[in-house]
Amino acid sequence: MKKKNSMIILAILVAVLVLGVGYAAVSSVNLVINGDATAASYDLEVHFTDETEVNVEHAGDINEDPNNPDVVATAVDGSLTATIQAHNLKYAGDYVECTYTIENSEDSLSASVALPTIEYSNQNYFEVTTNWDSPAVIAAGDTATVTVRVALLKVPVQEENDHTNVTLTFVASPVEP
Repeated sequence: MKKKNSMIILAILVAVLVLGVGYAAVSSVNLVINGDATAASYDLEVHFTDETEVNVEHAGDINEDPNNPDVVATAVDGSLTATIQAHNLKYAGDYVECTYTIENSEDSLSASVALPTIEYSNQNYFEVTTNWDSPAVIAAGDTATVTVRVALLKVPVQEENDHTNVTLTFVASPVEP
């Protein structure tokens, strides 16, 4: 009797399995979705303002004109790229500091501003550093400042090495609210 009950249970299980596989094979449905989906591109409104301060420090004679070095500091309007052209630094230790203001013009979106990419010429004679040593979050409608220092490491012998051109590029990305 026990053997007969086991056979009946086994037959019922096989029948249920066959019905399940058969139903799955017969009832497959293809889902088709028609239409277009587009994601609009959006430029984050984080950029340098036109407020740039330039400070020049001399290691040489205190009576020298502090504006003697020819320094041009610019920020590309509406972007996160800034340039510095420093000429005529005379003594090792002379430097120029340029302070730029970065503005987040967004109404409701904070922005994470990564470490800058810094490219400059005459790296044997000049060193470029910033006070932006870690990514920073700028709240919507707020500003932050970055100071860039271009220092003369040693006095160049040849005139073509007496200047450097610095390009500083930041990248901003949105921060989820």
